[in-house]
Amino acid sequence: MSYNIDYVNNVKYGADDINKMRTYFLSDGVIKKGPTDLLVTLNGNTININPGEALFYDGCRIEITDSEELVYNVENCYVYLSRNYYSSPGIESGSALPNNAIPLAQIENGITTDIRKYASMKIPSMGKNKYSTKSIYPNFKVITGNILEYTIDFEDRAELTYILFRCNFGNKNVRIFVNLLERYAFGISENARIVGPIFDNVWVSELESYIKLTHIGNKLKVRIDCRNYSDLGECQITAL
Repeated sequence: MSYNIDYVNNVKYGADDINKMRTYFLSDGVIKKGPTDLLVTLNGNTININPGEALFYDGCRIEITDSEELVYNVENCYVYLSRNYYSSPGIESGSALPNNAIPLAQIENGITTDIRKYASMKIPSMGKNKYSTKSIYPNFKVITGNILEYTIDFEDRAELTYILFRCNFGNKNVRIFVNLLERYAFGISENARIVGPIFDNVWVSELESYIKLTHIGNKLKVRIDCRNYSDLGECQITAL
């Protein structure tokens, strides 16, 4: 019989062992904390990359602490983060994406396309309660005026217990965790605070909207009274 056991006394471990721990919790990609993390822009023949963090496939983390610049000398190229064991990990550009690279942007004929790959959490999928994510915007139905509504059917669940509501509104990233058993929610955005009983038309200032949830079994109805839904971006509900 052969086996591996992690982190016992009197055994030496290396950086690879520590990095491996991260791979249990996060997939590789840009660690998103804001909309401009590792965003690539083109200024003449110079490629500018904003500060940010990313995680490679093996758990190695890279952080760009200051804006970086690359000379743009190929008409069409990719900008990516490369994990090269023979040199330090860093930003590179080339005509093709290498294996295990983290893509940031594609430049064609002087036009930059954002192709950032984002890291995602793995924790909910490590047990039997695997998470399930549904996109609810732009699938909303306009009920009347500024009232938007959408019903989500989580077919793989018999019952819903916890959900994570994620929505982009203008330049804000709004995150709300909802305990369906306790019928309560709290914000986990940059200005985290208690939201309140979200089943009763609660005001969410970051969205400039009232939100109401109706929950029966594995079905969830989301109703948003949005004062300015032209600023409403991608919305997702994740069942945890």
